[in-house]
Amino acid sequence: MSFIHANPIKYWRVRLWTLEESWTGTILILLTFFPVYFLYKLNLYRWKRALTITASVIIFISYVIVSESKGFLVLVMICVLPLAFQFIKKHKYLRRISFILAGFILALFVVAVINLRDVMFDQFNNSITFGTRFTSIYAAIDVFLHSYIGVGYSGFVNFYPQSIEAAMNSGVFDGFNLQEIKAYLSTTKALSTKSEFFDNLIFGGIVYLYFFYKFFIQRYYNLSKIARQETYFLRIPLLFIILAGIIYITYHIKYEVWLFLAFLDFVQEYYYKNAEPTKETT
Repeated sequence: MSFIHANPIKYWRVRLWTLEESWTGTILILLTFFPVYFLYKLNLYRWKRALTITASVIIFISYVIVSESKGFLVLVMICVLPLAFQFIKKHKYLRRISFILAGFILALFVVAVINLRDVMFDQFNNSITFGTRFTSIYAAIDVFLHSYIGVGYSGFVNFYPQSIEAAMNSGVFDGFNLQEIKAYLSTTKALSTKSEFFDNLIFGGIVYLYFFYKFFIQRYYNLSKIARQETYFLRIPLLFIILAGIIYITYHIKYEVWLFLAFLDFVQEYYYKNAEPTKETT
């Protein structure tokens, strides 16, 4: 919708109710997949179902087209679209038009690739994003390898900047814009790896790895065992959230993530009490 802006240069970014575009992806995914899930639970007129699905599809496609969030576009390609295609293959009615829908998904995949390519070519060496992400992940792994049990919150502000400095002095990241990551050497303000997983890996070490498996991986596995077609519209957001937390966001201010995880606990309990997870139904 750049036509509504006075300047033709693409200075705008889609943020919804957040300060950063990178935070928007989880909100957008829940905003589009949640309504479709509830269609299976609500007795609505057919036109209302069609309107809901159409609105969700249009919102999702529109955001994929205009998004400049590299993490979001990557996860759309490796997570959202493959699971959506898997849902189509297992749905007895959608299988009849699976060839058409597969072409549609492929086209959307190509759009995401083109959008991601354009963003990366423009920003790879100039944007602070890549320098900050790569250097911080390297530093987080370095801290973990030197302290498998974690360093805690107080150790984080000491050891993490030391590893950042070592990473910068190594020369490996000289080709990137390190302006943002350099600021971490002189202040603790906003000190983070920009990743929920790597932040907590520094804090808790192998204890956090066990927690991550039990809290996230096992949650996804248990949800996958529920043999109901509609759970695809919960599995896709859950996998997206897990991967986003590894790659490019933190959860501490992501209200929608915690509300969604709480809702999943209720859903899993409901299905295990009222349904037999042995044969998929549509």
